[in-house]
Parts: sequence; structure tokens; C-alpha cells
Amino acid sequence: MTLAWIRAKRYKSFDRDAVGSEGFSPARYEPMKRLLSEEDFEFLKRRPGVGPALIRQMRVQRRKAFRSYLYELASDFNRLHEEARLMVAVAPEEYSELIGVLMRAQIRFWSALAGVEVRLALHAIGIGQIEVRSLLAPLETLHSAVHHATPGLEPI
Repeated sequence: MTLAWIRAKRYKSFDRDAVGSEGFSPARYEPMKRLLSEEDFEFLKRRPGVGPALIRQMRVQRRKAFRSYLYELASDFNRLHEEARLMVAVAPEEYSELIGVLMRAQIRFWSALAGVEVRLALHAIGIGQIEVRSLLAPLETLHSAVHHATPGLEPI
């Protein structure tokens, strides 16, 4: 699990010039749900001329694509989290309920990301599935908190 946390720390950097919470959409990450699906691999195994080497190569390429999505997801999370922290800093009393939301969301997200890293390692040797929902839930909670728990204050 320590290696998973080390790998998850790679996702910490984000583009500060990117669009804030108004540009976030969970639908953007829908392809992640099928990217590592066994259905595609099983389908290919039944096709003539598709051997184990091609399946392995496809798994490697799909994991790379999945990790690209993870970087974007972490970037979105970091932007939303920073936006919420700035809101709390500007009006601490008015938005004090966000402090708990921020802490819980951060713990849930980074724990889920570390768990996904473990499952990606297992997937590399042909074991298990990866559930994306555990990553999206804290992000959606944070997005909702920024937009619905903070009426009247424009995102920074």
C-alpha cells in the first residue's frame, strides 16, 4: 500500500490556469468505466488471429489511457479543492461547513486513488477490476459543495 501512496502523490500537480469548477463535468470521465472492462478483452480473445501478445499490448495501452484520465481527474479535484479552500478563507464564518466537506473529500479521494493504483498493479497481472465510482464520488461531493453550499459568492 505504501507504493500506492507514492504513486498517488504523482497526481498532486495540476494546471492552475485551467478552468475552475464551472468547467467540471463528471460525464467527462464516463469512458474510464469501460476502458479496462474485461468484456472487450473477452470479445477479442474469441476473434481469429488475436493472440495473447496483442491482448497484453492492448491492456498496457488501456492502462496508460486510464492513467491519463487519472491525471485529469486529480487535476479537477485539486482545482475544486483549491477553489473551495479560497472560498472558506475569504468568508470563514459563512462557509465554515465547507471545512469538514473539504477534509472528508480529500481523504476519500486520495485514499480511492491509492486503491486504484493497487488495483491497476493487480490488473497488470490479470487480476481484478477497477471501480471508478469511488474516485468520482468525492469529486462530485466537492463540486456540489462549491456550487450549492456557497450561494452568492462567485468562485475564485
